[in-house]
This record gives sequence, C-alpha cells and structure tokens, in this order.
Amino acid sequence: KSDYEPIGVVEKFSDLDVYVSKPKDKTKPFKNAIIICYDIHGFHPNVKQFCDLLAEAGFLVVLPDYFHGETAEAAAKGVQELVDYILKNYPNERIEKETLKVIEYLRSEYGVKNLEVLKDSQYPIAFLPSHDDLDPVNKPFIEKCLQKRFNDMPHGFAGTRSDFHDELNSKRANEVIEISVKFFYDNLGVKYYNS
Repeated sequence: KSDYEPIGVVEKFSDLDVYVSKPKDKTKPFKNAIIICYDIHGFHPNVKQFCDLLAEAGFLVVLPDYFHGETAEAAAKGVQELVDYILKNYPNERIEKETLKVIEYLRSEYGVKNLEVLKDSQYPIAFLPSHDDLDPVNKPFIEKCLQKRFNDMPHGFAGTRSDFHDELNSKRANEVIEISVKFFYDNLGVKYYNS
C-alpha cells in the first residue's frame, strides 16, 4: 500500500501507457533517458516514486506499463504459477517490441540520443539485492558492476513493497536511490547537476 502522489505524467507511446518523470530544470532535448521496468505488482505508485526521485537527480525517466493496467496476481499462487503467467501473457518478444516503441518515442519526442538495448548482460549493472534475492553471476565486466546486499530488507523494499513511513525501510530505499543516481552518472557519462 502506498500514499505517494506521483508528480510525473502518463503519456501514450503508441498504444502503451508510459509514466514520464522529467527533471524540473531541464527541457528537450535530453541526452539520455532511463527506462525503468517494474516487478510483478505493475504500475505501482512506489515505482513511480522511484522514478520521480531519479528525475529530481536530473534524469528523464520513463516507466512503461508493460502489463497494460494489470498485475501478476498469479504470484499469490506460487513461483511456478507466476512464471507460467508471465511467460504466457508477457513473453520477451512482446516486451522487446514495446520497449523498442518506447525508445523510438524517446528519440522522436524528447530528442534522446543515447539509448542502447542491453542484451546478454554485456554492460554494467547495479545489483542491489535484499536478503532473500539470489547472488549475481560473475561476468568478465564485473569491475564495472556494482553490488550491495541489503540483508536487513525483504525483496521489493525499494519498489512496490517499500514503506517510506518505516524509518529503516525509508533509509534503505533512499540509499538505493543515491546509489542508483551515482551509478547512472558514472555509466551514462552525464551529470545534470552538481552533487
């Protein structure tokens, strides 16, 4: 449950609703954009809050509604049911096609130049797991990756399951935001404001 009031707007990118959060002091064209993918709980206010916090740090952030207003309620039935539900209703081909539409829209409407489709994990990632998430796989580019485990937090603590009224959860979620902002600055090669 969330009482967060998102400050971004929902725009139509072709037939896809996309939450867009822009930095206050920046206008088109944008050099870069961050595309956020949510978890099984869908287009949740807490994920929009994460987007808004990244936008406050100077990034154009978009959150496509890949589930088209639905959530993966099958999660309550167990892991295998969830996997089956997602593979049936949201196959990789569909998500890739919709993501390419989002990229094209960002290029045409926002002037975004630096967008890459990341395949086969050949780029640095920020891995910020909770105590019940899997450990990352070691790759040749691991030195560019970032990992920090949050052993005192459950899965989803900085996303749809976050509770910003809980002091420790709020502290950890804000830590994830700070780590994410620094990671994007370091890896996108752009810094919109002085920190």
